[in-house]
Amino acid sequence: MSADCQLLVGANFSLEEVMRLLTASFANDPLYVYLGGSPRQRQRLIRSLLRFHRLQQGLDIQAVRNGELVGVALVQRGGLSIPLGRVVRHLAPLLFRFDVAALIKLGRYHRLTARHRPSAPHDYLFTMAVAPAEQGKGYGKALLEEVHRHSAANSTSCGVALDTENPDNLGWYEHFGYTVTARSRLGAVSIWHLFRSKEKN
Repeated sequence: MSADCQLLVGANFSLEEVMRLLTASFANDPLYVYLGGSPRQRQRLIRSLLRFHRLQQGLDIQAVRNGELVGVALVQRGGLSIPLGRVVRHLAPLLFRFDVAALIKLGRYHRLTARHRPSAPHDYLFTMAVAPAEQGKGYGKALLEEVHRHSAANSTSCGVALDTENPDNLGWYEHFGYTVTARSRLGAVSIWHLFRSKEKN
């Protein structure tokens, strides 16, 4: 990572700025292709998922270079919970904004991935992305290591779990201590479930 880049913790950039980064990074992501819909619908879906992430008091780690957002890691913290009523109030409007088939697929994905996570409280790497033009410069490594530091400081967390639909990511995550705990399928999409124990810090 270049010397002029810094990592910021917290919602320092707007939902729209983070959404644009994720939309560009995941344009050909197998999961988003599977969910379908127009590019505009995908943007709305990403925006809603980001809002839900922040509603859950999720952790934002942002890589910034020269004042511009170049990477982000979003973590759902172990041991935190929010009232069910707030969840329902957030999710209900989605029924009127998105294709029902896409929402059903998203619900199946959530249930499937939740089934393969540790039973003990843990941190979940909801998503991590680096702007396409900035990839290969060490930002992903810096973001992931920062996730590990925050997980180590979280007394209620047993480690970090994540899911990936891209087989090219497996070797990279394994290099950082992750182990594939299971593999599953959702339609034509393969999903690898990974976990990194806190003991590896």
